[in-house]
Amino acid sequence: MVHALMHGFRSALLPPDPDTDPNFVMAQQFATQHGFHIAYRRDINCPNALFNKYEGVFLVMLEIRTGAGSDVDRHYIAYLAATGHVLDNEPGGKVPIVKALDRCSNKWAIKVFKHLFPRATSVFMKSVSEVSHG
Repeated sequence: MVHALMHGFRSALLPPDPDTDPNFVMAQQFATQHGFHIAYRRDINCPNALFNKYEGVFLVMLEIRTGAGSDVDRHYIAYLAATGHVLDNEPGGKVPIVKALDRCSNKWAIKVFKHLFPRATSVFMKSVSEVSHG
């Protein structure tokens, strides 16, 4: 079941053009086509707050920099709260699982995102939206 969910969400995050990253509009279109709704969650404003959710599926926009003065890359990942899986759209990529320690503070929580992007000099959680049925 978890493997099927991970595969489905990873596939959903893949853009039609492999040279572009998916964006919120693409996610909304995909969700609508499959009977889901995406709603911005202003109350989840830090990684620690996100990882202390134990139910739901969340679409998370990260801002990633790879060097001083580098352009900001806005990138989406998914968080499956029931299992703690953090999914990126890179086929065969790492799938970190949030552990109890990661839920204790933002210092630990942000390391989960940095694990996905080891060459990044900074990773910032910009926004969170919740995916729901209907």
